[in-house]
Amino acid sequence: MSLIGDVIGHDKQKRILLSALKRGREATSYLFSGESGIGKTTFALEYAKVVNCLQRVQRDGLPDACDSCASCRKISRLNHPDLKVVEPETDVIKIEQIREVTEFLSFSPFEGKKKVVIIKNAELMNQPSSNAFLKTLEEPPDDSLILLVTSSEEVLLETIRSRCFRIRFSPLNSRQTEEVLRRHAVKGKSSKGVFSGRPGLIISEEGSSLDDVVEGLLRKAQTERKWKNRSEAELGLQALMILLRELLIRKVSDNRDISIFRKGSFPGGWDSETLTENFIIEMYGKMNELRLSLRQNINLSLLSNYVNLCLEEINGRHSN
Repeated sequence: MSLIGDVIGHDKQKRILLSALKRGREATSYLFSGESGIGKTTFALEYAKVVNCLQRVQRDGLPDACDSCASCRKISRLNHPDLKVVEPETDVIKIEQIREVTEFLSFSPFEGKKKVVIIKNAELMNQPSSNAFLKTLEEPPDDSLILLVTSSEEVLLETIRSRCFRIRFSPLNSRQTEEVLRRHAVKGKSSKGVFSGRPGLIISEEGSSLDDVVEGLLRKAQTERKWKNRSEAELGLQALMILLRELLIRKVSDNRDISIFRKGSFPGGWDSETLTENFIIEMYGKMNELRLSLRQNINLSLLSNYVNLCLEEINGRHSN
């Protein structure tokens, strides 16, 4: 269990939300946006805990959760009757899920001060679910709190965005990233590279090193040939970009201290001897373009097919 005051980074966002809560001027609907893996969902859960805490405390003049009352414990375990967390089903948030949200909010709080809904990957609402959700946003109950979490704000309907108070989150700095990874027992020089500032992207399980995370993601991309959802695709593309970055480092420098991998062998069995510097840079650029396209709601099958072609081209260069 933790407190919002203990959340690493995002100090400006804490002040905005907690100051409004202290004055009783909090909004009914918030949009938390920013890159993947920077702690938006964790922040949303901790804020929900403060809102419904039965014994709020003061820290630096701002409210925080006690983290010990029944409400705090239940929210930490995700079994509070006044908390609903919505996640995409097979890469889409369906209208049936939004109808469940509407029904959930139609009842008064059972134990807490507010009914809280957290919608993860909110950009994955399709047109029917977006339209249905818009009706809820237009007339939200006074005793409700809706938190939309997204890494692709631009994909959401403008009518949805305009009805939410927007809170923009930024990647963490190196010190903050290292502290998050230390808390999660992730080993290795893992605050470097394209995951820098986004520790959530490399915390797949407690105790994993960056080597293991990236190698596992690469193996998944090479064997399964298709990503199941956008979060998985984001992780896969990040892993490929890390590998290409490492190939380039080994191509142009003998300094292994700037490498982010602990192991002597290179993940995936790739090496820099058979790939030219220009080719590595070209592939890195393609992966980055695909990552940007992912945020524009590119079809996952098309994206997976294109990545497979790139992998085949890389592997073909190795075999020649």
